[in-house]
Amino acid sequence: MKEYYYFSIGFEEVNWMDEEDQARRKAFVKQFTAPYGVECGFAGTGRIDSEDPMFEQFMHALEQYALNNGITFSYNCAYEQQPEEAEAEWFKYVPIKSIDNTDYQGHIICCNASNILPNIDAGSGIYARPFVSEKFKRVIEENGLTGLEFIWCKDIGKFAPPKQWYLPVATTFIGRGLDSPWVDIDSVYLRDSEKYPNSLGRIGVTSFTADCLRPEADLPRSLQRYLSLCDPDSFRVHYQERLLKAYLPTTDFAFGHFKGYQGFYISKRAKEVLISNHIISSQDRLELIQIVDKLPEGALLLDSETLTPPFYYGEKKEIGSISFEEIKELHKKEKELYDQIDKPMKKFTMKQILSLVNSERKKRPEDFCKRLSLKEIEKMQIQLPTYWVDLLKKTNGGYLSSDCRLIPAESIITFSKDKLKELREMDAPFNEIHISVAERADGDWYALLVNDAIREDCRIVQMTHEGGEAIREWESIAVFIYDMIIENDDND
Repeated sequence: MKEYYYFSIGFEEVNWMDEEDQARRKAFVKQFTAPYGVECGFAGTGRIDSEDPMFEQFMHALEQYALNNGITFSYNCAYEQQPEEAEAEWFKYVPIKSIDNTDYQGHIICCNASNILPNIDAGSGIYARPFVSEKFKRVIEENGLTGLEFIWCKDIGKFAPPKQWYLPVATTFIGRGLDSPWVDIDSVYLRDSEKYPNSLGRIGVTSFTADCLRPEADLPRSLQRYLSLCDPDSFRVHYQERLLKAYLPTTDFAFGHFKGYQGFYISKRAKEVLISNHIISSQDRLELIQIVDKLPEGALLLDSETLTPPFYYGEKKEIGSISFEEIKELHKKEKELYDQIDKPMKKFTMKQILSLVNSERKKRPEDFCKRLSLKEIEKMQIQLPTYWVDLLKKTNGGYLSSDCRLIPAESIITFSKDKLKELREMDAPFNEIHISVAERADGDWYALLVNDAIREDCRIVQMTHEGGEAIREWESIAVFIYDMIIENDDND
């Protein structure tokens, strides 16, 4: 069993308006953790493995820090268990990449499929539900994996998408699991939402605050030591999720309780198939589940042969009392109608797009800026794709739409450096070389993906300010400009 301890140090009572104070604290955190090889993220948050050779020394350093500063840790303090990989037969799989183009229209689930990143096959859409591509569906069917049904997402986009998308529905229940032997189920501090999180009913309690611990709980010595430094009503205990083998489904997919992002339980075989077909990404969440052969002494049996909850498709406000068979039939009819439509591919020449920019400039001159001059181009200290320079020659800054403010040529280097700094602070796994060239009002921004071979055109991505990942991609500068002007046309 793997054990991890979470902490935050150096940012107690920080003034978030004081950038110099933040910089000093970051420098302190780096100096404090460097001798132990521990990496920290935002606000001095980090995690250390109990098997780390420097674990004892690091815990001693935390004790001295708390003593010298007269503090009790209360932010990001937690304990987590994970089984060893070899022990796991089932996993919790949660696709993390955002798919922002999904929605309900009445009982019909919809998406703008041409706007979804082409290089992902599973992601998180409306209500944090998982959505999957036709490749995902094909891989499941070709490998004979069971327990999933697929509801086609009606494509409501104007252009033909590179692939169709589906809402996967797991039709078997994983089981209710077991309570942690450490938790006091009758504690006044235990929230009802931790025992009855949703329509699934009572489930095994494995995540709770330290003030819900049983006084006689047999805790690891290191956990007792760390708890003495922390605020018990802020400290989270994440005990290993356990399932009774006798109540496991015979399928490869199942549904159960997920907090926040939704997903499904998958068998070891399903995990291997999805990984070998490059569907599970390094950013997705894959949690190991411990399988127990028999009910531990003193544990409550929560499972039942007959009392199993129904499948989950959507909230009552979306689907009312409609049955699953009716849902499938509605989507089947929508797909038959869709197949009769011949949608055009999204292809434009740069000449066509620059004409569109000129037309927009005449309609709303207040949104556009002075053109980039030849003299300014000669002074540029950054090499941009020719087509982006052509755009700046029409308007060096300004708004293509309310969702896209262009960065003037003279500010692109500074803007890009600032965004690169943000990515590093978020530990965002984004490796491609990019130049940030435009921003949105919500804090997201747009970046050109460039390399030494790119001279004229390139792909463009939308980067989210909440996690630093690419959540949308355009295959060319021309298509990007078209979407910014036409899709966001709120100026008429």
